[in-house]
Amino acid sequence: MVPSSDYTVKNSLDFLENISNFNIKPSECQVSFDVVSLFTSVPTDLALSVTLDKLKHDTTLHERTGLDLSHIQTALQICLNATVFTYNGTIYKQIFGTPMGSPISAILANLTMEHIEHKALATFHTPPRLWLRYVDDTYVIIDKNMVHAFHTHLNTISPTIAFTMETEKNDTIAFLDVAITRQPDPRLSTSIYKKPTNTDRYLHYTSHHPRHQKLTVAKTLYNRATTHIRNTAVHKHECKNIARVLRNNGFPRNLHHMTRNTITSQNRQFKSFTCLPYVQGVSERLKRILNDAGVKVAMKPLKTIGQLLPKPKDATIPQHRTGVVYQVPCRDCEMVYIGQTKRNLNSRLKEHKVAVKNMDVNKSALCEHVLECDHRNNWNDAQILKQEPNWSKRFVFESCLINSISNVLNRNDGKNLSAVFLDILRPTSPSNIVH
Repeated sequence: MVPSSDYTVKNSLDFLENISNFNIKPSECQVSFDVVSLFTSVPTDLALSVTLDKLKHDTTLHERTGLDLSHIQTALQICLNATVFTYNGTIYKQIFGTPMGSPISAILANLTMEHIEHKALATFHTPPRLWLRYVDDTYVIIDKNMVHAFHTHLNTISPTIAFTMETEKNDTIAFLDVAITRQPDPRLSTSIYKKPTNTDRYLHYTSHHPRHQKLTVAKTLYNRATTHIRNTAVHKHECKNIARVLRNNGFPRNLHHMTRNTITSQNRQFKSFTCLPYVQGVSERLKRILNDAGVKVAMKPLKTIGQLLPKPKDATIPQHRTGVVYQVPCRDCEMVYIGQTKRNLNSRLKEHKVAVKNMDVNKSALCEHVLECDHRNNWNDAQILKQEPNWSKRFVFESCLINSISNVLNRNDGKNLSAVFLDILRPTSPSNIVH
């Protein structure tokens, strides 16, 4: 379910289309109202009520799901009231607002904003002549004498949702990446808005990325200049500025001229799709071969900055990680047990300990080793060898370890591997056990 309203804009292009033929009166001004911390300010009871009311009037709901409203309501309540996180080892629960990062939060917040704006506009005696909204940011044209009264009215609609106000400066105001300026005549002119913190730093041409991704940077800048700027002189000046910015980011002169003249790429029909890690000089050749075979290829970086930087969240305790391959050593000899589990290691070890305590050899090969050799398991040195959420890959990795180590006490070889792999996986000596 996607929020739909006459006041909602999808993106900058949709906004530009909405104001293309709009004239502003001398008695009016441009204003922007912005919600403070939208997601965490939306009352969950209001969001739930608005969403359910929307679903009740959705005549196509039965075509998209077999769930009735009561089931959907229960599911939404669970999603909204079960947000927990850890910080410095302490577990916290979010008790107000929609959860940050949840897939449903943007939809619920949008529906709530839709409800608030309809109520605000319908109950104000002199509503704005134009109200356009993108999520929590609005572009408004309203009578100059009504600005502060309407701002006060907006902040009475919901006690937890507060609007800030920004008025035009030098006849100009920003909305998304568009700067809107009122002309001496009633018309509005538009240009590109850049934040004061803008550095004109883009993907450098010498960076380890596919060439078409670098070209896309240049194409996007030129296309934005064409869609956002109506004035010919301003557009020409912006194109010169883009050429300078591209040169500063390592783009050769002939490349950005070629980029400006490149309109569309070939329209090809592909039978399948694959994503390859990008390795300069190799991935391009593979892409051409796969394209000829009818396979569409996308490329991704081997490493990203996000992967290299420290994680802001508390690390999960190893024993609490799920989907793992693990080993348990014997305390009295060099034998080890290799296992895998989709649950966390602590839960699986508890089952092994119960089996040993009850001398149930059917449930644990560790128990069989204890009974046959009168040895003890070294539970404290049990460790995770690999975390793998995909069950098939996890089984294969477990089998590879079992077949490559000579001193395992497993009763079977895990997942049946091809004889080709078994010949490669020659058992190593006990000194080469993975620790």
